[in-house]
Amino acid sequence: MIIKKRGKSLLIEQLTALDSRLPVHHNIKETVQADLRMRKSGVRGEKEIEYSLRFLNDREYLILHDLRLRDQNGFFQIDTLILCERYILILEVKNWSGTILFGENGQVTRVDAEQKEEGFPNPISQAKLQQRRLQNWLNNHSLINIPIDYFIVISFPSTIIKSCSPEHSIPEKIVHNHQLFFRIEALDKIYPVKVAGIEQLKKQAEKLMKAHMPKSINILEKYSISIRELIKGVFCQMRDSIG
Repeated sequence: MIIKKRGKSLLIEQLTALDSRLPVHHNIKETVQADLRMRKSGVRGEKEIEYSLRFLNDREYLILHDLRLRDQNGFFQIDTLILCERYILILEVKNWSGTILFGENGQVTRVDAEQKEEGFPNPISQAKLQQRRLQNWLNNHSLINIPIDYFIVISFPSTIIKSCSPEHSIPEKIVHNHQLFFRIEALDKIYPVKVAGIEQLKKQAEKLMKAHMPKSINILEKYSISIRELIKGVFCQMRDSIG
């Protein structure tokens, strides 16, 4: 059962509006367009996993998408949170394309179609920190005491996942989207004991949803743009559709 749907991205709407208002030759326009493409790709990737989650039993699993909570250290974001009677599962969704190489000490490198390499932070460390912060959040709000696990989900089916060498295996917490349903199903063997009833879980899910705080961004401030630099006036929809 989906308790919290994935809402529209306010940042994408802001970037779209900003792109339309920036002059063609503005020095920041390409950066805004690149960020917009990246954000749209991220949304597509997050929606990719929703297909795998459809196979979960609605009566046994409660799903909250795009959850942002506040603790003593600020805010932390969870792409997807799944609650069931045995455990809570954090899904950290990675919208990586191309070939992803996992190396020593958690080093992650992406190789794109042009063979360009790009390094990424260790997603395991990121998910472990989310796990710790969520556990503390639940403890501080007197909610249920239940095991919390996590997966790093590679969303796009075309993404290739490799190890840099035979000596370094791919971390077991890295899951390709097409494996997600089966990996979740297998957790019942790891957590065989029911800790909470479904009605109790629903109450906790509602508390989490009410605690959600959407992120608000001043888009002009983010890109150091003055309102005077933007194109004024009302756009003609007929002109845009023709041109």
